[in-house]
Amino acid sequence: LLRLQLGTTNITSRTFQGLDQLQYLFLEHHAPCCLSLSLPPNCLESLRSLGSLSFHGYCLTYSQSIYLPTSLRHLTMRNSCLTNLQELQRLFPDLLLSASSTPNTKPRALFLEMLDLSYNLQLKQAGVRDLSVLTLHSLILDGTPLRALDLIMSGLLHLQFLSLVGTGITKLPASVTGYSELRALDLGKNKIQNILENGDLPVYKALEFLSLHDNHLQSFPIRFLRTLPQLQKLNLSMNKLGPILELPEGPFITNLKVLDLSHNQLCDVPHGAFSFLSQLQELWLSGNNISSLSNESLHGLRWLRTLDLSWNQIKVLKPGWLYSLP
Repeated sequence: LLRLQLGTTNITSRTFQGLDQLQYLFLEHHAPCCLSLSLPPNCLESLRSLGSLSFHGYCLTYSQSIYLPTSLRHLTMRNSCLTNLQELQRLFPDLLLSASSTPNTKPRALFLEMLDLSYNLQLKQAGVRDLSVLTLHSLILDGTPLRALDLIMSGLLHLQFLSLVGTGITKLPASVTGYSELRALDLGKNKIQNILENGDLPVYKALEFLSLHDNHLQSFPIRFLRTLPQLQKLNLSMNKLGPILELPEGPFITNLKVLDLSHNQLCDVPHGAFSFLSQLQELWLSGNNISSLSNESLHGLRWLRTLDLSWNQIKVLKPGWLYSLP
Protein backbone atom coordinates (compact mmCIF):
# COMPACT_ATOMS: atom_id res chain seq x y z
CA LEU A 1 0.00 0.00 0.00
CA LEU A 2 1.30 3.47 -0.94
CA ARG A 3 -0.36 6.73 0.12
CA LEU A 4 1.05 9.98 -1.31
CA GLN A 5 0.11 13.58 -0.55
CA LEU A 6 1.98 15.07 -3.45
CA GLY A 7 1.21 18.77 -3.51
CA THR A 8 2.60 20.07 -6.81
CA THR A 9 5.04 17.20 -7.35
CA ASN A 10 5.36 15.99 -10.95
CA ILE A 11 4.76 12.35 -11.81
CA THR A 12 6.81 10.87 -14.64
CA SER A 13 6.54 7.65 -16.61
CA ARG A 14 9.20 6.13 -14.30
CA THR A 15 7.75 7.23 -10.93
CA PHE A 16 6.20 3.85 -10.06
CA GLN A 17 8.70 1.52 -11.70
CA GLY A 18 9.73 -1.43 -9.54
CA LEU A 19 6.41 -1.52 -7.64
CA ASP A 20 5.01 -4.53 -9.44
CA GLN A 21 3.61 -5.93 -6.15
CA LEU A 22 1.73 -2.74 -5.19
CA GLN A 23 -1.98 -3.40 -4.63
CA TYR A 24 -3.30 -0.06 -3.28
CA LEU A 25 -2.30 3.42 -4.49
CA PHE A 26 -3.78 6.60 -2.94
CA LEU A 27 -2.95 10.07 -4.29
CA GLU A 28 -4.40 12.65 -1.89
CA HIS A 29 -4.63 16.42 -1.61
CA HIS A 30 -6.76 17.59 1.33
CA ALA A 31 -7.73 21.21 0.70
CA PRO A 32 -10.91 23.16 -0.15
CA CYS A 33 -9.84 23.45 -3.81
CA CYS A 34 -8.56 20.61 -5.96
CA LEU A 35 -5.01 20.69 -7.28
CA SER A 36 -4.01 20.09 -10.90
CA LEU A 37 -2.16 16.82 -11.47
CA SER A 38 -0.74 15.70 -14.81
CA LEU A 39 -0.19 11.98 -15.36
CA PRO A 40 1.78 10.53 -18.30
CA PRO A 41 -0.30 7.90 -20.17
CA ASN A 42 2.00 5.02 -19.21
CA CYS A 43 2.86 5.99 -15.60
CA LEU A 44 0.80 3.08 -14.14
CA GLU A 45 1.89 0.48 -16.66
CA SER A 46 4.37 -1.25 -14.32
CA LEU A 47 1.76 -1.72 -11.52
CA ARG A 48 0.71 -5.21 -12.58
CA SER A 49 -0.85 -6.11 -9.20
CA LEU A 50 -2.74 -2.84 -8.61
CA GLY A 51 -6.28 -3.54 -7.44
CA SER A 52 -7.31 -0.13 -6.04
CA LEU A 53 -6.49 3.34 -7.37
CA SER A 54 -7.69 6.52 -5.64
CA PHE A 55 -7.43 10.22 -6.53
CA HIS A 56 -8.63 12.61 -3.82
CA GLY A 57 -8.62 16.35 -4.37
CA TYR A 58 -6.82 16.27 -7.72
CA CYS A 59 -7.96 17.67 -11.06
CA LEU A 60 -6.79 15.58 -14.03
CA THR A 61 -7.79 18.13 -16.67
CA TYR A 62 -4.40 18.02 -18.40
CA SER A 63 -4.16 14.24 -18.43
CA GLN A 64 -5.55 11.86 -21.01
CA SER A 65 -5.40 8.23 -22.20
CA ILE A 66 -4.05 6.97 -18.86
CA TYR A 67 -3.29 3.25 -19.00
CA LEU A 68 -5.07 1.21 -16.31
CA PRO A 69 -3.70 -2.21 -15.24
CA THR A 70 -6.05 -5.11 -16.02
CA SER A 71 -5.86 -6.11 -12.33
CA LEU A 72 -7.67 -2.89 -11.28
CA ARG A 73 -11.01 -3.45 -9.52
CA HIS A 74 -11.64 -0.21 -7.56
CA LEU A 75 -11.28 3.28 -9.02
CA THR A 76 -11.93 6.41 -6.94
CA MET A 77 -12.01 10.05 -8.06
CA ARG A 78 -13.22 12.18 -5.14
CA ASN A 79 -13.31 15.95 -4.70
CA SER A 80 -12.12 16.66 -8.22
CA CYS A 81 -13.31 19.06 -10.93
CA LEU A 82 -15.10 16.31 -12.89
CA THR A 83 -18.16 17.85 -14.60
CA ASN A 84 -19.57 15.01 -16.70
CA LEU A 85 -19.17 11.26 -17.04
CA GLN A 86 -17.88 11.57 -20.58
CA GLU A 87 -14.58 12.86 -19.19
CA LEU A 88 -13.88 9.33 -17.97
CA GLN A 89 -13.53 8.23 -21.58
CA ARG A 90 -10.82 10.84 -22.18
CA LEU A 91 -8.96 10.02 -18.98
CA PHE A 92 -9.25 6.24 -18.99
CA PRO A 93 -10.20 4.92 -22.46
CA ASP A 94 -9.57 1.35 -21.23
CA LEU A 95 -12.68 1.65 -19.06
CA LEU A 96 -14.98 2.28 -21.98
CA LEU A 97 -13.19 0.41 -24.74
CA SER A 98 -15.94 -0.87 -27.02
CA ALA A 99 -15.94 -3.79 -29.37
CA SER A 100 -15.40 -1.45 -32.31
CA SER A 101 -11.66 -1.09 -31.67
CA THR A 102 -9.27 -0.29 -34.44
CA PRO A 103 -6.34 -2.62 -35.25
CA ASN A 104 -4.08 -0.25 -33.29
CA THR A 105 -6.27 -0.31 -30.15
CA LYS A 106 -6.43 -3.89 -29.01
CA PRO A 107 -9.26 -4.44 -26.50
CA ARG A 108 -8.25 -5.59 -23.03
CA ALA A 109 -10.39 -7.35 -20.47
CA LEU A 110 -10.82 -4.68 -17.77
CA PHE A 111 -13.60 -5.38 -15.30
CA LEU A 112 -14.18 -2.70 -12.68
CA GLU A 113 -16.09 -3.74 -9.56
CA MET A 114 -16.43 -0.30 -7.97
CA LEU A 115 -16.35 3.29 -9.25
CA ASP A 116 -16.42 6.04 -6.61
CA LEU A 117 -17.08 9.59 -7.88
CA SER A 118 -18.22 11.05 -4.55
CA TYR A 119 -18.13 14.76 -3.73
CA ASN A 120 -17.51 15.96 -7.26
CA LEU A 121 -19.65 19.04 -6.74
CA GLN A 122 -19.62 19.97 -10.43
CA LEU A 123 -20.66 16.54 -11.70
CA LYS A 124 -24.06 17.36 -13.17
CA GLN A 125 -24.12 15.74 -16.61
CA ALA A 126 -24.20 12.21 -17.92
CA GLY A 127 -24.32 12.07 -21.71
CA VAL A 128 -26.67 9.64 -23.40
CA ARG A 129 -25.03 6.18 -23.60
CA ASP A 130 -21.73 7.51 -22.18
CA LEU A 131 -21.28 4.43 -19.95
CA SER A 132 -23.16 1.85 -22.01
CA VAL A 133 -20.09 -0.41 -22.44
CA LEU A 134 -18.85 -0.12 -18.85
CA THR A 135 -19.17 -3.29 -16.77
CA LEU A 136 -19.61 -2.21 -13.17
CA HIS A 137 -21.03 -3.69 -9.96
CA SER A 138 -20.93 -0.71 -7.59
CA LEU A 139 -21.31 3.03 -8.22
CA ILE A 140 -20.89 5.62 -5.45
CA LEU A 141 -22.09 9.17 -6.16
CA ASP A 142 -22.35 10.54 -2.62
CA GLY A 143 -22.50 14.32 -2.39
CA THR A 144 -22.85 14.92 -6.13
CA PRO A 145 -25.66 16.82 -7.89
CA LEU A 146 -26.00 14.16 -10.61
CA ARG A 147 -29.62 13.06 -10.91
CA ALA A 148 -30.58 9.39 -10.96
CA LEU A 149 -32.44 9.98 -14.23
CA ASP A 150 -29.22 11.21 -15.86
CA LEU A 151 -27.53 8.06 -14.63
CA ILE A 152 -30.14 5.92 -16.38
CA MET A 153 -29.69 7.83 -19.63
CA SER A 154 -25.93 7.20 -19.50
CA GLY A 155 -26.57 3.56 -20.40
CA LEU A 156 -25.05 2.17 -17.21
CA LEU A 157 -27.11 -0.93 -16.48
CA HIS A 158 -26.94 -4.04 -14.29
CA LEU A 159 -25.63 -2.29 -11.18
CA GLN A 160 -25.70 -4.29 -7.95
CA PHE A 161 -24.89 -1.44 -5.53
CA LEU A 162 -25.81 2.24 -5.89
CA SER A 163 -25.01 4.91 -3.28
CA LEU A 164 -26.61 8.37 -3.48
CA VAL A 165 -25.89 9.56 0.06
CA GLY A 166 -26.22 13.31 0.63
CA THR A 167 -27.30 14.18 -2.91
CA GLY A 168 -30.34 16.22 -1.82
CA ILE A 169 -32.92 13.94 -3.46
CA THR A 170 -36.51 14.10 -2.20
CA LYS A 171 -37.80 10.80 -3.58
CA LEU A 172 -36.57 7.37 -4.56
CA PRO A 173 -35.08 6.88 -8.05
CA ALA A 174 -37.77 5.78 -10.49
CA SER A 175 -38.24 2.11 -11.21
CA VAL A 176 -36.50 1.12 -14.44
CA THR A 177 -35.38 -2.16 -15.94
CA GLY A 178 -31.77 -1.05 -15.60
CA TYR A 179 -32.06 -1.30 -11.82
CA SER A 180 -33.73 -4.72 -11.82
CA GLU A 181 -30.54 -6.40 -10.55
CA LEU A 182 -29.85 -3.84 -7.81
CA ARG A 183 -29.06 -5.61 -4.53
CA ALA A 184 -28.04 -2.67 -2.33
CA LEU A 185 -29.27 0.94 -2.34
CA ASP A 186 -28.03 3.64 0.06
CA LEU A 187 -30.09 6.86 0.10
CA GLY A 188 -28.98 8.17 3.49
CA LYS A 189 -28.69 11.85 4.46
CA ASN A 190 -31.27 13.08 1.96
CA LYS A 191 -34.65 14.84 2.14
CA ILE A 192 -37.07 11.99 1.53
CA GLN A 193 -40.28 12.52 3.50
CA ASN A 194 -42.74 10.20 1.82
CA ILE A 195 -41.74 7.34 -0.45
CA LEU A 196 -45.20 7.33 -2.05
CA GLU A 197 -45.24 11.04 -2.78
CA ASN A 198 -46.71 10.60 -6.25
CA GLY A 199 -48.46 7.30 -5.66
CA ASP A 200 -45.92 5.42 -7.79
CA LEU A 201 -44.07 2.49 -6.28
CA PRO A 202 -40.47 1.96 -7.41
CA VAL A 203 -39.80 -1.76 -7.79
CA TYR A 204 -36.47 -3.31 -6.79
CA LYS A 205 -37.29 -6.99 -6.60
CA ALA A 206 -33.69 -8.15 -6.07
CA LEU A 207 -32.90 -5.59 -3.33
CA GLU A 208 -31.32 -7.11 -0.19
CA PHE A 209 -30.05 -3.95 1.55
CA LEU A 210 -31.81 -0.58 1.79
CA SER A 211 -30.67 2.42 3.81
CA LEU A 212 -32.85 5.49 4.31
CA HIS A 213 -30.99 6.73 7.38
CA ASP A 214 -31.05 10.44 8.24
CA ASN A 215 -33.99 11.41 6.04
CA HIS A 216 -37.33 13.01 6.98
CA LEU A 217 -39.52 9.89 7.08
CA GLN A 218 -42.45 10.23 9.48
CA SER A 219 -44.08 6.85 8.92
CA PHE A 220 -42.95 3.30 8.35
CA PRO A 221 -43.03 2.77 4.52
CA ILE A 222 -45.18 -0.35 4.72
CA ARG A 223 -46.61 -0.43 1.21
CA PHE A 224 -43.22 0.06 -0.41
CA LEU A 225 -41.51 -2.58 1.72
CA ARG A 226 -44.10 -5.14 0.67
CA THR A 227 -42.60 -4.92 -2.84
CA LEU A 228 -39.15 -6.03 -1.63
CA PRO A 229 -39.36 -9.82 -1.24
CA GLN A 230 -35.57 -10.30 -0.95
CA LEU A 231 -34.88 -7.50 1.56
CA GLN A 232 -32.64 -8.62 4.44
CA LYS A 233 -31.23 -5.39 5.91
CA LEU A 234 -33.20 -2.18 6.45
CA ASN A 235 -31.74 0.98 7.98
CA LEU A 236 -34.34 3.61 8.98
CA SER A 237 -32.25 5.24 11.71
CA MET A 238 -32.26 9.00 12.34
CA ASN A 239 -35.75 9.65 10.97
CA LYS A 240 -38.95 10.77 12.72
CA LEU A 241 -40.95 7.57 13.13
CA GLY A 242 -41.90 8.25 16.77
CA PRO A 243 -43.29 8.67 19.29
CA ILE A 244 -45.24 5.44 18.78
CA LEU A 245 -43.98 2.85 16.34
CA GLU A 246 -46.73 1.88 13.92
CA LEU A 247 -46.01 -1.39 12.15
CA PRO A 248 -48.20 -3.62 9.94
CA GLU A 249 -50.05 -6.69 11.06
CA GLY A 250 -49.74 -10.13 9.54
CA PRO A 251 -46.98 -11.74 7.43
CA PHE A 252 -44.62 -9.15 6.02
CA ILE A 253 -41.07 -9.02 4.57
CA THR A 254 -40.33 -12.38 6.15
CA ASN A 255 -36.70 -12.42 4.93
CA LEU A 256 -35.71 -9.30 6.91
CA LYS A 257 -32.81 -10.13 9.24
CA VAL A 258 -31.54 -6.68 10.32
CA LEU A 259 -33.68 -3.67 11.27
CA ASP A 260 -32.21 -0.38 12.50
CA LEU A 261 -34.66 2.07 14.11
CA SER A 262 -32.10 4.00 16.15
CA HIS A 263 -32.65 7.70 16.86
CA ASN A 264 -36.31 7.90 15.82
CA GLN A 265 -37.82 9.62 18.89
CA LEU A 266 -39.64 6.39 19.80
CA CYS A 267 -41.30 6.39 23.23
CA ASP A 268 -43.33 3.22 23.11
CA VAL A 269 -43.01 -0.25 21.56
CA PRO A 270 -46.57 -1.65 21.31
CA HIS A 271 -47.36 -5.27 22.13
CA GLY A 272 -46.34 -7.57 19.30
CA ALA A 273 -44.87 -4.70 17.31
CA PHE A 274 -42.26 -6.96 15.70
CA SER A 275 -44.21 -10.22 15.58
CA PHE A 276 -44.37 -10.08 11.77
CA LEU A 277 -40.56 -10.18 11.54
CA SER A 278 -40.18 -13.87 12.24
CA GLN A 279 -36.65 -14.11 10.77
CA LEU A 280 -35.19 -10.99 12.40
CA GLN A 281 -31.70 -11.53 13.89
CA GLU A 282 -30.66 -7.94 14.75
CA LEU A 283 -32.81 -5.12 16.17
CA TRP A 284 -31.29 -1.72 16.82
CA LEU A 285 -33.33 0.68 18.98
CA SER A 286 -30.62 2.89 20.51
CA GLY A 287 -30.96 6.62 20.99
CA ASN A 288 -34.75 6.65 21.47
CA ASN A 289 -36.97 7.55 24.45
CA ILE A 290 -38.24 4.07 25.31
CA SER A 291 -39.05 3.88 29.02
CA SER A 292 -40.28 0.30 29.51
CA LEU A 293 -40.34 -3.10 27.85
CA SER A 294 -42.33 -6.25 28.45
CA ASN A 295 -42.38 -9.76 27.03
CA GLU A 296 -45.24 -8.74 24.72
CA SER A 297 -43.16 -5.91 23.22
CA LEU A 298 -40.64 -8.38 21.78
CA HIS A 299 -43.04 -11.22 21.06
CA GLY A 300 -42.27 -13.25 17.94
CA LEU A 301 -38.54 -12.53 17.74
CA ARG A 302 -37.48 -16.10 18.45
CA TRP A 303 -34.39 -15.93 16.18
CA LEU A 304 -33.10 -12.60 17.48
CA ARG A 305 -29.37 -12.60 18.32
CA THR A 306 -28.64 -8.88 18.82
CA LEU A 307 -30.76 -6.31 20.66
CA ASP A 308 -29.45 -2.76 21.21
CA LEU A 309 -31.38 -0.61 23.69
CA SER A 310 -28.56 1.74 24.66
CA TRP A 311 -29.17 5.45 25.24
CA ASN A 312 -32.88 5.15 26.00
CA GLN A 313 -34.90 6.23 29.05
CA ILE A 314 -35.61 2.73 30.36
CA LYS A 315 -36.86 2.74 33.94
CA VAL A 316 -38.85 -0.51 34.00
CA LEU A 317 -37.97 -3.94 32.63
CA LYS A 318 -40.98 -6.10 33.46
CA PRO A 319 -40.44 -9.67 34.73
CA GLY A 320 -39.88 -12.11 31.89
CA TRP A 321 -39.28 -9.33 29.34
CA LEU A 322 -36.69 -11.54 27.56
CA TYR A 323 -38.82 -14.68 27.71
CA SER A 324 -39.64 -14.63 23.97
CA LEU A 325 -35.97 -14.26 22.96
CA PRO A 326 -34.46 -17.72 23.38
